[in-house]
Amino acid sequence: RDYLLSPAPDSILNIVDATNIERNLYLTTQLLELGKPTVIALNMMDALKKSGAKINVQKLADKLGVEIVETQALYGKGIAEAAAKATEIANSKTAPKISKFSEDVEKAIADVEAILPTTVSENLKRWFAIKLIERDQKVTAKLFLSKEDSARIEEIVKALESARESDSESIITDERYNYIATILDGVLQKSKAGLTTSDKVDR
Repeated sequence: RDYLLSPAPDSILNIVDATNIERNLYLTTQLLELGKPTVIALNMMDALKKSGAKINVQKLADKLGVEIVETQALYGKGIAEAAAKATEIANSKTAPKISKFSEDVEKAIADVEAILPTTVSENLKRWFAIKLIERDQKVTAKLFLSKEDSARIEEIVKALESARESDSESIITDERYNYIATILDGVLQKSKAGLTTSDKVDR
């Protein structure tokens, strides 16, 4: 995480399991908040198709604002293409689309962003604000916030928790999955064959 936050990586290659795309896109939403050019390697597409499910890859790419390369890592298909695409976009400085949450959560994020120190770069303000709302201790330690600023942020978080009657981490988790649901609407067509073996084990 520290490396991804640094200026060092020019682009990100995010490998996503197509057969478990809802869960896999959770990390993707966090990576996109870093604002770096990103390529998604949509892996296990062969297994997805065998299950009878379908993903509209172009529509998914448009909704996320990233390039997507279909891969089958087990057979070595698409891997070189995905790596080449990540190299190609490294100098593009094209930022991906950022997730949008509910109005009250977005207001809390904006309020926390306004308190962040000037040392935080503009493209990372949202990422840091969300982490502070989640009370991520490692991120908090990095920022060396004053007692006054820490207290103001805690007030914002507590107000959100009180309104939602939930803890802040759960609120952000729910918001991410709700956002993923909107992304996959019209993109993912699930199999009519019923639950997969993985779904049955999960249950």
